[in-house]
Amino acid sequence: MPKIAALQLRSDGDLEANLLRAAELIQAAAAAGAQLVVLPEHFAYYNWKDLARAAIQERTTTGPARGFLADQARAHALWLVGGTLPLFKNGDDTKPCAASLLINPVGREVARYDKVHLFDASI
Repeated sequence: MPKIAALQLRSDGDLEANLLRAAELIQAAAAAGAQLVVLPEHFAYYNWKDLARAAIQERTTTGPARGFLADQARAHALWLVGGTLPLFKNGDDTKPCAASLLINPVGREVARYDKVHLFDASI
């Protein structure tokens, strides 16, 4: 049976620090034999007020977080679920959605899930 690691981390508004911490946890999971690593929602862009700006950075697979995911999957030869990232839907650059990416061990995005129902509450 394959080993799966579900990671938890305390992200903040610092993208580089978030990715560094995620890399440390991915490394530890890989060292423990994980073949699939799952990152939490907003692992990279937590607490960003302008998610559209983040989505612009992530338009291509070489964006900061998307490139990070590919690099980590390749470096550790494992499957990686990229929690969620703010990404635009194809052809719609007006409002980003929370998208989850599946990256294979050679660093290729093989699946994407866009959240359909976002939580919205007025208090």
